[in-house]
Amino acid sequence: MMTKKDFSIQWLKSHHTLLISFGCIEVFSMIFALVFNWGSTGAFYYLFLLGLFLCFILFILLWHDWRKYKSMVKALNQQTRSLEEDCSPVIHLLFEKNQNLTQEMQQLKTKMQQSRKEDIDYYTLWAHQIKTSIASSQLLIRSLPQTAEKSMLEQELVRITAYTELALHYVRMETFHRDLDLQKVKLDDILHPVIKKYATFFIHKKLKLQYIPIDEVVVTDKKWLGVIVEQVLSNAVKYTPDEGRIEITFDKDILTIKDTGIGIASHDQARIFERGFSGFNGRVNHQSTGLGLYLSSEIAKKLGVTLSVDSTVGEGTAIHIQIPKEGLQVNLALSLHAPDNDTRSKIMRINRKYPIEVVMEAINEYIRTTNRRVTFEYIMLDHVNDSVEQAQQLADLLADKKRLSYVNLIPYNKVREHDQYERSSKDRVVAFYDVLKKNHINCVVRKEFGHDIEAACGQLRSSQMKRDRDRKRKTEEDK
Repeated sequence: MMTKKDFSIQWLKSHHTLLISFGCIEVFSMIFALVFNWGSTGAFYYLFLLGLFLCFILFILLWHDWRKYKSMVKALNQQTRSLEEDCSPVIHLLFEKNQNLTQEMQQLKTKMQQSRKEDIDYYTLWAHQIKTSIASSQLLIRSLPQTAEKSMLEQELVRITAYTELALHYVRMETFHRDLDLQKVKLDDILHPVIKKYATFFIHKKLKLQYIPIDEVVVTDKKWLGVIVEQVLSNAVKYTPDEGRIEITFDKDILTIKDTGIGIASHDQARIFERGFSGFNGRVNHQSTGLGLYLSSEIAKKLGVTLSVDSTVGEGTAIHIQIPKEGLQVNLALSLHAPDNDTRSKIMRINRKYPIEVVMEAINEYIRTTNRRVTFEYIMLDHVNDSVEQAQQLADLLADKKRLSYVNLIPYNKVREHDQYERSSKDRVVAFYDVLKKNHINCVVRKEFGHDIEAACGQLRSSQMKRDRDRKRKTEEDK
């Protein structure tokens, strides 16, 4: 509701033209009286009375408008109260419905995630069973005498293995972040197994391989970069005619696999990384699935790798794999949760293997290499890690890297399996935050959603685990 002061200011703004006009009349009248020396005739006093009269008129206008405003506000309040009384049951009902829908959506999301996980587990098991059969077949084929038929069987087994692994990698893309393992890797350690895998194709098709060992080390995931290399090399082998040539070179940070194959039409080149797109070559060669280069493109995006193509129909194709020396182009987030080893070891058992000193050394190396920001996740636990002394310890720990440090203070969401902890009070969180800010540490207190209905971070997982345990116990009791 508007106060008297607010109303007065608004009224003055809306009537400023009238006020200026009255003021100008009064000022000019006074000047006119002084110029013509009307003070002795009494005109000056008449002008003074005129000013008072004008002020009275303005007061009457102000009072009248104020009464109209109060009457309007009163009527509006009455309508609001009446509306609230009429709609209160509906509002409460809608609120309850909204809560129920939110819970149902979260439950549905959890079920969908569980269903997807079961599908991934099923396809993973299926792929491993096929690979077991493939391994058995390979052992049987090795015992056969060397003939053209044996060579054909070996090639077909390589293709089956490649397609099986392609399907497995495709399924695992959704859990890519859990499977990521960045480390320093020699490019030769990635290339040699792939070349060996397709050696029988090189021999059968009499392909020349120009490859000088690459004495280069990059920061990447060995397995996933190997998937990209294999898809590119297998395509080069597939679309290069007999007695053709494949070159593997590395210049600066670009790994190039070039062939003398049939090439890719210019109108197809822009689409070769699309899912399911096989192009003209795929329609001619029915072995194409349209998934290999798409999968390579998706992996490349997650690894910070850039793929590009140069191709001329009838002359060949070159696929360029640009691998940044600093590795994956992402900002690192570290679960810290305590500024000292004793406290952190109680909260996180991993600290016993990788104490804070080791972690900070790795962080420093990451910052020196990438010059990228590091986010430190810090869950606030009441009287465990939330004192002002610990805040100062944290500030001292990050003092040498505060320009590229960012602390995310996270309210604790209580879960059943860790009920020994309580969330920090607002006062302790604010005090902790203030210490970091005074030490010029970038930090923020994360906003939370769903804590009251156990839909916040960690709570849904905990609830689902409890339901699974209860379901399992009930099943065992029924038996």
